[in-house]
Parts: sequence; structure tokens; C-alpha cells
Amino acid sequence: MTYPTNNIFTSSKWNDRIAALNLLSPTFTTLNLYGLKLALLRSGIWVDFEEWPKAGPLPPIRTATKADAKVDWVVYRKLLTEQTTPEQIENLGQSLPFYKRPFVTAYTTSPYLDLTQPLNCKKSAIAHIYRTERKLTREVGAPVLREFNTPEERAEWFEWYVAFQRVQNRISDEQYEILKKWTQDGEKPEWMHLTGLMVNDVPLAMGLFYYSDGVFYYFSSTMSPDPQYRKYGPGKLFVEKLIQQTITRGGRTFDFLQGEHNYKAHWNPTNRVLYQCIYPHSPKGLIALMLFKLKKMLRKDNVLTTPLEAPAQQDPTPAFENIQSGLG
Repeated sequence: MTYPTNNIFTSSKWNDRIAALNLLSPTFTTLNLYGLKLALLRSGIWVDFEEWPKAGPLPPIRTATKADAKVDWVVYRKLLTEQTTPEQIENLGQSLPFYKRPFVTAYTTSPYLDLTQPLNCKKSAIAHIYRTERKLTREVGAPVLREFNTPEERAEWFEWYVAFQRVQNRISDEQYEILKKWTQDGEKPEWMHLTGLMVNDVPLAMGLFYYSDGVFYYFSSTMSPDPQYRKYGPGKLFVEKLIQQTITRGGRTFDFLQGEHNYKAHWNPTNRVLYQCIYPHSPKGLIALMLFKLKKMLRKDNVLTTPLEAPAQQDPTPAFENIQSGLG
């Protein structure tokens, strides 16, 4: 099966909700990383698989606090090679002086499961998940998936989700406001799933997921910090139940989305490379990018040139794995 490139994050129904909630502005958010100030697409807070930048000069770098933010790098990330062409890659630097031209390199991988084929999970890992589920059922109660659909249920989901994220320091004020609007305002779309893993009405895990056209998108999950439940491995159990639920509803693909997290390997997924496109935006940023580029070349990391190189099974070292929204 060929992985579908018409993903939910670039669909008309997705864009319609963004427009209805007025989430398009401002365009960028900033992040300090290793002494550099980075501008990242604000949409990265609530999407995976961003769109490739267009050829020519960058748009104005506007953020929530500044109309003309001063940054060192502008980074487009989570880019699929299937959604560009060699010509578009070649044209990215056209009309730009050499000191403003972008560098395209691997960002991370995006693992997924083809549910039209028998799963080839690591037997020992899956057996351990089911052992801990039986222990949890015996000692506490049977874990079940619960959907939060009504306005009152959605508010309850959000309260738990944010509380769990804040314990892990994984949600900023900006992310909080955006996710509150995204999940709470207006009618909940049928493709958005606010899901919990529950035992006796006690939340063990909360997740924001999407399901559309046979693809389940495992966008964001967070675990209860209560130590009495952590020993049961609620995160892995959550994933296994969601995979089985997707199979039951006839889904064809389970997409773990971006990130090289160790737990994903339990299900032996196929890996795709996601790329990032880095533009220098200051003298300091230019020097840093030149050094970064040299390091990548010497290490022979996966650098996207033309013609396109997209080895589906390759697992490259992620370039700047710390650049995270805290959600993916």
C-alpha cells in the first residue's frame, strides 16, 4: 500500500476549521535554541506535515508580540518529499542572494502502520502490554477508551489534558490558548477525537487524535502523573487499544506522526523521512547555518538535494530533534 499523501492537515475540511476559528494569524512563533532565535510556523502547534515554502523571499516574520520579529533562522519543518518536486526544491533559492538561500535536510522520521497487512509487532513487547493490562484489570479495573463529544465532556477532557501536560512542562501559554480554541470552540468535527484511556472513570491518559479517509493520526497524548498507574504502562496500552480500534472501524493506516520515540518501535512501523528547510535570517544565523551544514555533510546525514532522495525505510539522525511543539 502506498501511504496517502492527501493527508488531513492539508485538506479543505481542516482549512475550513482553521479559517472559522481565525487561527491563521500571526504566522510565526519563536523559539530559543542553542543561542539562536528561531521562527517556526505557528501552525506547527496544531498540525503535522507542513507545506513546503514557496520560491523567492520569505514572508514578513510576524509573531503574536511583534510585527517584525528579529530572528536568526526561519524553519519550515515536518515536510514530506511526496508533496514537492525536484524543480520546486531547485527553485527555493531562486532570486535570493547566497546568504539568504535555504538548506534542506532531514528533521526526523514519521512512522506508520499499514493496517491492510498483518501487523509484524515485536511479540515480547506486545505480550508485556497485555500482561500489564491483565494486571491492571485485576488490581484496579478494566481499562477502556472513552470519547469526549459534548461541550461538557470536551471541557472535562481539556482540563485533564492540560493538567497532565503541565506536570511534564509540555504546554506553553500560546499552545494552551490555541489548543483550547481548537478543541473547545464551535461544533466538534467528526474527524477530531478527544479520547481518554479510563479505569473506573479515572483518566490514565488523554489524547488529541484525528481519523479521516481510513487514516488514524496519533497526534498528541499525555499520561496521568499519578505513580500508582505509571507501572501499568498506560501509554503503550493506549496505543495498542487505538490501533485495534482503528482496525475494527476499517482503517487502513495508523500514523504515529513525526518523532523518533522508542515506544513506536514495538509495532515495527515503516519509517518515512521528514525534512526541514532552514533559512538564515541574520549574520549570526548565516554563520550558524554554515557550520550546521558542514557538520551534516561530514556526518553524511540525510540532506535532500535534487533529484529527490526519500528512502522510505531509512532512519536518519534527526536534525535538531529538540525543535518540538511539545505535541507531536
